[in-house]
Amino acid sequence: MSTNPPVPASPLVVGASHRSSTLALRERLVIDDAMLPRFLGRLEEAGISQAVVLSTSERVEVYAMDGRPEQAAAVVTRALAEEAGLGADELVGQLYVFEGDEAVRHIFAVVAALDSFILGEPQVLEQIAAGRGLARERGMLGPELNSLLDAASRAAERVRAETGLGGRPASIAGAAVQIARDIHGDLSCCTGLVLGPGEMGELLAERLLGAGLGRLVLTGRSATRLEQASRRLRCEVIPIDTLEEALAEADIVIASLGISTHLVTAAMVEAALRRRRRRPVFLVDAAIPGDIDLAVGDADGAFLYDLNDLERVVMEGQADREAAARAAWEIVEAEAAGYLGRAATREALPVIEALRRHFEAVRSEVLAVAGSDAEAATRALIERLLRDPARALERMSTDVAAGEDRKQAEMLLGRLFGVSGPGAGEAGSDAGDAPGEERHSEDDETPQ
Repeated sequence: MSTNPPVPASPLVVGASHRSSTLALRERLVIDDAMLPRFLGRLEEAGISQAVVLSTSERVEVYAMDGRPEQAAAVVTRALAEEAGLGADELVGQLYVFEGDEAVRHIFAVVAALDSFILGEPQVLEQIAAGRGLARERGMLGPELNSLLDAASRAAERVRAETGLGGRPASIAGAAVQIARDIHGDLSCCTGLVLGPGEMGELLAERLLGAGLGRLVLTGRSATRLEQASRRLRCEVIPIDTLEEALAEADIVIASLGISTHLVTAAMVEAALRRRRRRPVFLVDAAIPGDIDLAVGDADGAFLYDLNDLERVVMEGQADREAAARAAWEIVEAEAAGYLGRAATREALPVIEALRRHFEAVRSEVLAVAGSDAEAATRALIERLLRDPARALERMSTDVAAGEDRKQAEMLLGRLFGVSGPGAGEAGSDAGDAPGEERHSEDDETPQ
């Protein structure tokens, strides 16, 4: 019997992340949404039919399925270098390549946010979904890659549901988002006011917008900086002399001017709270020196935090995050192992089907010869089914170099057919013969 099933597609990862490369390189490698269709087309033209790209400030990775992973990795590397305007040699040591089981485990870890700069950050699932959408539009999300990413996404959902990994903030910005949600709940109904904007003020504003903040307003004293920041954050700018009115509308206030005077006073906040009918306001003083009078924190309905307060929130969650990360890794390892087991079973199906067809053909031949004689038919069937394995083992026995291969083959036959005891899984001259049957030479025919 000879079966030559097609080479199965193998998982492949080629990429660069904060763990492997410099920020300068990652900035060159980033592929924005407008460039992605062209990049995927380049891979498709080179023979890669299944590929998804994950491109963020933290990592640029290509997930592919291909039957020739080494050649595919070289294709992806060249495409990344050309897209970035670099030579392939400039990527040496800063790109990583994972194949097979290693690629599967890496993808599961990335999707579960266990390989992220901030453990448990929730944006990865959205980024993966966007990458899959673009691949699907180009017809490059094949069933194998889709199944792998489905399994990784399910594992990530288990991590979030069972470990709470993303539940405790790992950064000052994350702490600000968590407190804002604790105070206001759904941020889509909230208005944010940024005084500045300084670097930290912009960072906090970006995270709040990413968390769903409904409206953002900027004010400050530098028209040029305000204009630049408003373009980056896509928000409106108001004059600084309307600050008191803006405070009454703001649910979240971020101060980052640092002008050595209290721009926001207790009296101003008290007046704003009266106009808000004591609806709470969350204030973050991100300026050094502070922009908000400390007495503001005494007002009923005002929740004032500075950077030190936010840092304490982060540190309080550190032990919880470490425990959650250990639990998350256990889930990811188990889910990845389960996927690999199912994938191995799927890969074996073509061979099993080929064996089924072969056995059916042998059965038909034997029945044609033996007719209604059941005894003769079953004996002949056993003989015919064992003939090819017995001949293969016999050939191995005459080849000294194949001695270890023969032992492995005998052990495998025993495992595949559930046979144990003498002659099964042990080297022996009669290991390939049917029980109770004499050995036949290669010229023997099926009994008539």
